[in-house]
Amino acid sequence: MAEVALAAADDAGRAEPAAAPPPPPQPAPEPAAAEAEAFARDLLADLPAPEQADAEAVLAALSNRLEAQADALPEAERRRLRRRLADHAARVARHRAKTLDQAWTEARERLLAALEAGHPGPAREALQRCAELAGDEARQRALNAWRARLAELERWQHWADRQARARLCEQAAALHGSGLHPDALATRIRELQEAWEQLDAVDGKAAPGLERRFRAHCARALAPARPYFEKRDALRQQHAAEVEALVERSAELPEEAGALRTLRGELVAALRELHRLPPGQRRRFGQALRERLDAVEQAIRAAQEAAALAKRRRLARLRRELGASAPELRLALARKAQAEWQTLPRADRATEQELRTELAQLLDPLFAGEQARRRQHDARQAEAEAAATAILDELSALAAAPPERLLQARAQLEQLEARWRALVPTPDPAPRSDRRGRPRRPHPLESRYRKARDAAEAALALALQQQQKASIHALLEAGALLDALDAALDAERAPLRDRLQTLPLHPEDRAALEPRLASGAVSALDPEQAERLVVEAELLAGVDSPSGSAALRRTLQMQRLARRLEGEPEAPPGEALRSLLRQLQASPLADPAQRQALLQRWQLAWEAIAR
Repeated sequence: MAEVALAAADDAGRAEPAAAPPPPPQPAPEPAAAEAEAFARDLLADLPAPEQADAEAVLAALSNRLEAQADALPEAERRRLRRRLADHAARVARHRAKTLDQAWTEARERLLAALEAGHPGPAREALQRCAELAGDEARQRALNAWRARLAELERWQHWADRQARARLCEQAAALHGSGLHPDALATRIRELQEAWEQLDAVDGKAAPGLERRFRAHCARALAPARPYFEKRDALRQQHAAEVEALVERSAELPEEAGALRTLRGELVAALRELHRLPPGQRRRFGQALRERLDAVEQAIRAAQEAAALAKRRRLARLRRELGASAPELRLALARKAQAEWQTLPRADRATEQELRTELAQLLDPLFAGEQARRRQHDARQAEAEAAATAILDELSALAAAPPERLLQARAQLEQLEARWRALVPTPDPAPRSDRRGRPRRPHPLESRYRKARDAAEAALALALQQQQKASIHALLEAGALLDALDAALDAERAPLRDRLQTLPLHPEDRAALEPRLASGAVSALDPEQAERLVVEAELLAGVDSPSGSAALRRTLQMQRLARRLEGEPEAPPGEALRSLLRQLQASPLADPAQRQALLQRWQLAWEAIAR
């Protein structure tokens, strides 16, 4: 806008009208728009982040900069920049208030937690922090309440300190005549004294009388242990005599390397047990033991040099033997040399390692072929074991599978059985012997496979049993639903049909019930026909029939015997019972009230064969 005004003024100056009055005085020209825009951009670029610690001071400085340049800026630009600074100041204030609220909440939570836990020190620190953040009257009231709670807690702590010191005095008094071992008694007294010092560090010194009483109890409890400590001093003197005898005995060193190592062990053990000596003699005996130990070390080094020479001679002889022997005899020579090497004296560690390296350079090429054969054998064995383990894992997963998965698992079980038998051949009834005459052992995983297979078979059998039980219950329920469907009105038939459709019926059961469900035009069974079906089920299961059905049962039994004599095959009892129930449920009864009693009798027959 300022540039447009300046351009208009320039055009007016170039026009030179003929008889124009002198122009009125013009106001001072505004700063260029580019300069105003640059100033605004620099000012807004310096806006502080709300979380900046000196955000308020920076905003104040920016406001001063704006006011210093206010006269040089257009009015609209001044208002815009003032609004931006005011908005940013409000945002900084909100962030500062939110930060203070969060700090207050954190300090309050720490204070309340410390008060609840009974820790005065952390509570005092948290209370001081809350006092720094308490700005309004409500927080001041909360602070006063917390100060009261802290004062009460400190009073209780002071009381607890007195009680704790009293308990320490009682415990120190109880040690007198307690029968503890003197070392345990001294340890216990030291623990009580350390606990007393900890109370001094936390709550300050105790009352002089209470402290004197505690010290007196400790001294009185420790008095009976004085003879023990005197006896221990005597034992220390005895041990000092033994160490002195060891120093004299080690003046003459043995020649055998094993005896030298034994003597070195005795000297090292004596150095480690210097604490058993009287304190005044430990330095002297320690110096003497170290001198004798240095002499033993020198003798051991000489023996190690002799051992190294003997092993080098054995290596040279082994090279000659390997060079002069046939290839098929070299492995035996290598094994013999390896066994002899273990009986030779040992050199020092570095030399021994060097000699072992030379021996390995001679023996390793001879053992490489055998090791390769062993690796191939191990690889084949690992591959076979991995395949067997995979089969076992599949069986275990199958045994833990849900019933609906198990019902489809018969083919998988047969496949796993075939894979296992292909992997592990069935052992012969009379196992052959290997080349060493020992009988061949069965596969180590055979027992695990049998257990896993049996578990999967048991899970499958259980799933089939549960499925059969569910389908039997569904078939039992279907008859009552069909009776209700026959007697229901048209408006009531849809829910009954839906319920029948959701029953987990066996496909054969559902097919048998379908005519009755579809049309309902199925002839009803008279009471005698229904009774015949149930008595036949009781006869198959070996369950007693009611006395009124005795004649019918005898007739059915004779008919069954006649069929057997004619060689007519019989279905298994379970299938036969299920077929009888299917016939009973597939037809309406002349007396629907009879169905419940008949089904109860059929269930008793089913339970009898299920057992």
